[in-house]
Amino acid sequence: MIELGSFLIFNLMAFGFLAIGFMKTMPMSGVLQIVSFMFFLGLGFYMMIEDDIGVTDIHIDKNGKESQTVRIFMADRETDLMIWIYLGLAVFAFFMTFQLRGAIKV
Repeated sequence: MIELGSFLIFNLMAFGFLAIGFMKTMPMSGVLQIVSFMFFLGLGFYMMIEDDIGVTDIHIDKNGKESQTVRIFMADRETDLMIWIYLGLAVFAFFMTFQLRGAIKV
């Protein structure tokens, strides 16, 4: 199972680096867009594993017994559309890297 916390952190970093990469005044903006491309590509391929995205809670009571609770945020059959969205965002970040630098004329 993909843990929800790491999934959210990867999303925040990918979208954050993409947004910061659009600022041409920053000296590292091109590198941040490439990092955003890699995060989106990684998220897309990471979700192809057919795992659920959720939270695992482990509780230990006074006697030392463990109980594990799993809460599913997104089941594996629901991630097909998200895979295509992340791969599309990766392609978008890749082409915007070159378009903002003037290598591709629109």
